[in-house]
Amino acid sequence: DDVPATEVSLQDIRKLPPIPTDRLHIYGDERGRMEVELKVLNLIETKMEGYVTNNPRESDSHDGLGWSIFPLMNHGELKAKLIGKGGAVRIKISKTCGSALEYIG
Repeated sequence: DDVPATEVSLQDIRKLPPIPTDRLHIYGDERGRMEVELKVLNLIETKMEGYVTNNPRESDSHDGLGWSIFPLMNHGELKAKLIGKGGAVRIKISKTCGSALEYIG
């Protein structure tokens, strides 16, 4: 436009509205809460791509229960083989290791 940048006030600048969100309260033991949180994050990423993966969580550095984040190699080209049909391989790996395994993004 023909208006110089020095003449534009901050009230005239428009930005995208924030994405409306709701709070979700998860009750139970810590491991169960973490597993449900992981499932919910996966559902959110499925519905709104980039919402979770643009702000990745850090891995926990303490012993015991916590989060471990590992990026997939080669842009996840073998992701389908790790998940399996209907998530069967992912479920088998989770039961064998005694952990929750989810691929977000």
